[in-house]
Amino acid sequence: MIILENQNMGRYTTIGIGANAKILVIVESAKEITDIMNKHPNAKVIGNGSNILVANKVDIVIKLGPTLPSAKSLTYYRNKFAVEGKSGMEFSIGIPATLGGAIKTNAGGKYGSMSDVISTIVCLQNGKNIVHKPVFGYRHSDIEGIILDAQFKLRDDDPQNILSRSKDILYAKSNQQPLSQESAGCIFKNALNYSASYLIEESGFKGKLINNVQISGIHANFFHSTKTTTVTDILKTIDIVKEKVLKEMDIELIEEIEIW
Repeated sequence: MIILENQNMGRYTTIGIGANAKILVIVESAKEITDIMNKHPNAKVIGNGSNILVANKVDIVIKLGPTLPSAKSLTYYRNKFAVEGKSGMEFSIGIPATLGGAIKTNAGGKYGSMSDVISTIVCLQNGKNIVHKPVFGYRHSDIEGIILDAQFKLRDDDPQNILSRSKDILYAKSNQQPLSQESAGCIFKNALNYSASYLIEESGFKGKLINNVQISGIHANFFHSTKTTTVTDILKTIDIVKEKVLKEMDIELIEEIEIW
């Protein structure tokens, strides 16, 4: 267990900016998590910090250390399974999440989602390890507690076929998403009949610098910070975009990112 004080959460989230955590604890076991949660039941938990904007100062943040299966990256699992000839994780290329966060939010896109490849999970709830078969929806699940591990449901295939599909998906994504730039991932969930990117673009925001926040010219649902962007700038830009999309398109955008 490593205990750090007054940590700026921009260092621990993929968007690169954020408020401070009074205490950040890096844990490597379920016991360490339980010990902290018993003392601080409202502690926040992160893996790689994608899809999170820490807008307000927080007291305690638990960061899952890399020895925990749920804290390993999707890249780790995708590569591991590819070598073993297990197909299904190819869709996850380009998603900067850890296993736990990706499962809990049912991360994915048009090439697939975590719900396609997860059978059961082990989660820590009230100090006990619980085996659970998740019920998934669009960008959410019914999971309570902290995910520790998971059982996958994958298909047998030749490793070369798996690697080829992964490369094809990465090539397609690299032309559709700003994978090389810092962001929190998609800011908004898609609407019922329209993608959030389409709605933002149709409202005139694609590629624009709004309130010191750069809206991607590749995929309008990705927001990028500049060297001087603040958390307040991000929050204001989210509100500006939501208000105009509602006015122009008569559709209310719902945040996909988690705002603390």
